[in-house]
Amino acid sequence: MAMDTTDDGGPSPGLAGFKRGFLDDGKPPDPAASLRELLACPKEPAAPPPAPAASAAPRREAYPVDPDWQHRSWWEQWTDEREDVFDREWFISEPEEEPPDVPEDFLAAAFEDVDISKIPGVETVERDGEVYTVHEAELLDAFAKAKAAGTDAERRETELKAQQAAIAERQRAQTALKRKTEALSKPLQLAPERKERKRLSVEKPGASLLVAAAAAAGAAGDGPARRAAGGGGAAAAPSASVPKRPKREKLEEEAVEGASSWDDLDPAGAVAFDGFPWSSSAADAPLELPLPGFPANDALVLRVSVPATSDIWALNVVPRDHDDGATLLYHFNPRRKERGGTLVENDKFDDDWGRASKVSLPRRPPLFGLQEAELVFKLRATPGAVDVHVTVDRIQACAWRLRCDLPASDLAVLVPTTDDFGNRENITIHSAWWGKLGMLPTHRPPQVRR
Repeated sequence: MAMDTTDDGGPSPGLAGFKRGFLDDGKPPDPAASLRELLACPKEPAAPPPAPAASAAPRREAYPVDPDWQHRSWWEQWTDEREDVFDREWFISEPEEEPPDVPEDFLAAAFEDVDISKIPGVETVERDGEVYTVHEAELLDAFAKAKAAGTDAERRETELKAQQAAIAERQRAQTALKRKTEALSKPLQLAPERKERKRLSVEKPGASLLVAAAAAAGAAGDGPARRAAGGGGAAAAPSASVPKRPKREKLEEEAVEGASSWDDLDPAGAVAFDGFPWSSSAADAPLELPLPGFPANDALVLRVSVPATSDIWALNVVPRDHDDGATLLYHFNPRRKERGGTLVENDKFDDDWGRASKVSLPRRPPLFGLQEAELVFKLRATPGAVDVHVTVDRIQACAWRLRCDLPASDLAVLVPTTDDFGNRENITIHSAWWGKLGMLPTHRPPQVRR
């Protein structure tokens, strides 16, 4: 890479020449001459740089070709090749010269107002006693027009809102007047007699025949009208046009062959578990007890204790392959503090909860404040469905119909330690029994949603 030179072969006082001149003798060149050289428009022949001192190394007029020059900046190349004239330590050191003294009134005249009328070649315009240039006057006119347009738009918007409010007020007044006129033009309607309204409201299928028979008996002098409805009068036939309300199914106590007695459980059905009594408030992992052989075995009997201060507890009937709680056939979950006490029943398939059933906690039997109470989950297989009856001390708390087919298989009961939000549950299980039991007279069928 060759050094910059002028037409006559001398070194060019361009940017490199400016740096060399400044670094060699410590005196900067003429600023005007340097500017002209940088702009490539020389006006006067530039003087050659001063000769180096006798002790200095001879100046190299040409730079050797660097094979790695594409990967280095021009500043690195220049400083490496000009070590004879570039002093790194002096360049990065602090200057020892003291700054020049600047007079206090150095910038005093810089903030004085300038009388533009006295500047030659500047066209001025006078507005409201002030002198402005032509361009300043044009800007002021544009600002005034924009302000006037904005004020006009706000005025029109205000007038439009006032007109709309007036129209709405007139419409409301006309509507009120119309309603008042219609009310006054209607004839006065008297309310029917209270007795007649009461008779019609309590009328049931077959009641019209009873009323007619009672009226006939009263006209014949047979005594009070209630004789017609009693055993002495004719029996009233039920109405054929209104269907009868279906009677609620009652589950009587079943005599199941091979079933254990509720008062005398077969010891062979006791679930073997060394961790009884087990408490969900102190356990680190959920409790899972196997329930093999459904439907040959269909009743789970637990001895549980639930403190009155417990907020929530739950029991789940699951298949043996429940995928870490992703499938729950039946979820029984009393919650004491939710809406004054709520019993939640639900199921879950593929880790997706179904439609929950939420009812108030039953007063009888209680589900909190239990001390070694008998909690029974009775699974009753019916044609096409399986019902789960939950009883506490032989009193049914709820009943639930499974939403899936449950063939003969092995089941399990899963007792969690926390809910889905991490709240600690509190229930203690003292023992478990799994076997065959019959239905109790207190069992009632579930209310199935259509």
